[in-house]
Amino acid sequence: MALANARPHRRERVQAEERRIADLTDAERRVADLVAQGLSNRQVANRVFLSPHTVALHLRHIFWKLGVTSRVQLARMAAEQGSLIGDGNMPSLGSSTLICASWRDRRT
Repeated sequence: MALANARPHRRERVQAEERRIADLTDAERRVADLVAQGLSNRQVANRVFLSPHTVALHLRHIFWKLGVTSRVQLARMAAEQGSLIGDGNMPSLGSSTLICASWRDRRT
């Protein structure tokens, strides 16, 4: 009976977190990773060419799927995992996109 109430071992907890992270869409992973790095919703929106409202919506979905309630918890989870993007299967932004994003950041 005591085993049924015992907390899961760290390895089991990490595996459960990895499964929840795997449930994120590519867009949610990208947003989660940038938010975990400390970017604001507006900065994330500029970086990935979304509206701040869409970023906020993604963030609500991320929080629900990962079972976190704050950016701090999200950042802590990302730090434990190394990154929320994962094994590198996410397409990276090309240099021309980064140049456009930096130009756009200077205008606002």
